[in-house]
Amino acid sequence: MRRVQVFVPEDLERHRGNWEGDVNWAEMRVTVRLRDGRELDHGRSHARGWPEDVPVTLDDVAGKFRECADGVLANAQSDEAIAMVRELQRLDDVGELMAALRAG
Repeated sequence: MRRVQVFVPEDLERHRGNWEGDVNWAEMRVTVRLRDGRELDHGRSHARGWPEDVPVTLDDVAGKFRECADGVLANAQSDEAIAMVRELQRLDDVGELMAALRAG
């Protein structure tokens, strides 16, 4: 028996390819069936960071930025850009931030 089975429930299947209407692309459900037969279920209707859910923190955004910038910007550039964004209100010239975001 396969240990992992993936399927799309009928009520979510109708969303596939439908870009109009009230489609919620963040809808997800997962069920884990344990060896003893118990099932653990969890579902979400919104991705993390949506207004309806827990908002993302600046640390969350910085972590995502680091993941996306990895291999494009040097770590020091990423650190510098993040530090500037954290102090954006005090930044005299946004050109400094733009320079920090330029790939070397």
